[in-house]
Amino acid sequence: PTIGKKAMPHWTYQTLFRPLVFRLPAATARGIALGGIGLLGRLPGGKQVIGFMGHMPVDPRLAIERAGLSSASPIGLSCRFDPQLTATAGVAEFGLGVIEIGPIVAKTSQPPGVVTLSIAAEAIHMASPTECLSPDDALKRLQRNGPPMQPLLARLVPQSSEEAKEMCRVLGEHVAGWIVDLDR
Repeated sequence: PTIGKKAMPHWTYQTLFRPLVFRLPAATARGIALGGIGLLGRLPGGKQVIGFMGHMPVDPRLAIERAGLSSASPIGLSCRFDPQLTATAGVAEFGLGVIEIGPIVAKTSQPPGVVTLSIAAEAIHMASPTECLSPDDALKRLQRNGPPMQPLLARLVPQSSEEAKEMCRVLGEHVAGWIVDLDR
């Protein structure tokens, strides 16, 4: 974005956040980053702060409609980014068209994946297995975050058709569609 004819620098990342985050253990850095984004997204005026600092409004020309699902853009965010729905309220302001939540499992006994930091790539990576949520935990977090502007798709990992039906019953009013993962 520009102010007048001069480009506005992204000073917050380079001078403030990056030096701090890259000094922390990867899992801690990821938790702080996601928690901060989510908290900011839930605070009064927080979404406007994200918009000001992130400069990510969606160009209206990117809007799409497919199979009756309208979206502000064709870009979606995988559930692997925020499997615990910590940052959903904030990332909803990132110019996305759809947000995938999950994986949703009947019982959350799966251990979280290993988080690593790649300084060369300036990235935090999370190895499988991905953290999972129960339908009830996902519902509580969605209610805490409030409804996002984008459609939500829920990735379900049922062990039976009865589990799938129960997951759909619990989350049905909060999601626009389902991704059923039968591979696990």
